[in-house]
Amino acid sequence: MEPATQESTEQSQHQERIQSEGAVPEDTESQEESQIHNENLICRFYKKDFPEENDIVITEITKTNENGAYAVLLEYENMEGYLLSTEVTKKRVKLVNKYMKVGKQEPMMVIRVDREKRYIDLSKKKVLAADAEATEIYYKKAKMVHNILKQMAVKLGPDCTLLSLYERFGWKLYDKYDHAFDAFRLIMSDKEAVFKEIDISPEDQRVLFEAISRKMAPTPLKLRADFELTCFTYEGIDALKAALLTAKASVNSKDPQIQVSFKLIAPPHYRIETVTLKKNEGLALLDQALREVEVVIKEKGGTFKVVNKPQIIGDSAKDKDLEDIMKLPGEHDSDDGGDSSAEEDNDEGMGDIDLGDEAGAGSGEEEDGEEKKVGAGAAKKSSKKKAKKEDSEEDSQ
Repeated sequence: MEPATQESTEQSQHQERIQSEGAVPEDTESQEESQIHNENLICRFYKKDFPEENDIVITEITKTNENGAYAVLLEYENMEGYLLSTEVTKKRVKLVNKYMKVGKQEPMMVIRVDREKRYIDLSKKKVLAADAEATEIYYKKAKMVHNILKQMAVKLGPDCTLLSLYERFGWKLYDKYDHAFDAFRLIMSDKEAVFKEIDISPEDQRVLFEAISRKMAPTPLKLRADFELTCFTYEGIDALKAALLTAKASVNSKDPQIQVSFKLIAPPHYRIETVTLKKNEGLALLDQALREVEVVIKEKGGTFKVVNKPQIIGDSAKDKDLEDIMKLPGEHDSDDGGDSSAEEDNDEGMGDIDLGDEAGAGSGEEEDGEEKKVGAGAAKKSSKKKAKKEDSEEDSQ
């Protein structure tokens, strides 16, 4: 594989990992904001004027030559830095433009800073993959904060500068919280807890809250828990249905905004999940549903076991139902090929649980019908073979 192709593939995979975090919503600037480019809206992201040595920054390549590449530091008012060809990769580089494409954003390490001459030397080969990923996530959050404050400055008029907003409260939020983005997200649920810690007027509070609401709409969370449920008494499947129906009716009546559903993965593995904006309330309701299932099934002589406690899955996580379940400890492997094929046939039909009373009877009739068809077909095939054999014996005689 050529270096450029390999770089492109690694970059696409890296971007997928960054997007799967789900922590930062995609930022889209309006036409009004994109047309406004003046000194009032130009400012660095952070309090310090220059990056420090060994800091990892996000850059954008602007020009390449045979000796290296020029890049601007996006977090520091597009301050220019230079990347020598020897710092691109650990391998020998013949053509820099095969590795560094103009317009491409790259995380790089600052190796030298000359404040007087405003020279910054950069290195790409010294950046570890884990550090690059963490830096890109931090940058995406900082960019979101930056655009929210920029929108706020536009709304407040020409007398308000982006730098003044950072000096008044923006950089203070970076000091008080792990990230100003975390403070903005907290404003969505408890704005008084944040506003009392910064110097901001009521009018500015209103404008800031509107900007945050526009840019940072809350993302629904997917909550999930896995459990095992069995009952070998006379009631059997009716006991399982009763336990699940009782828990579902009880929990769904608590909060109309949090509705849970049960899914059958593969007997005896079941799953309960919900999608909600209320994380704590949703987790509590899942816990309550599991307790009610346990109480009912044990009263009817069945067994109950929690496999995975209620947890946050996220809105973009990939489901691996059967793959996850089949890797659980305690599974019984079978050496019999016939049993394995039977299990595969059963797995094909797994999905949402039909808790209706007619489901069991209907499925039983279908299975009986299938068995009759298979038996009739086998008998017919056997009689044909027997008749053919008799004909061949008569011909030979």
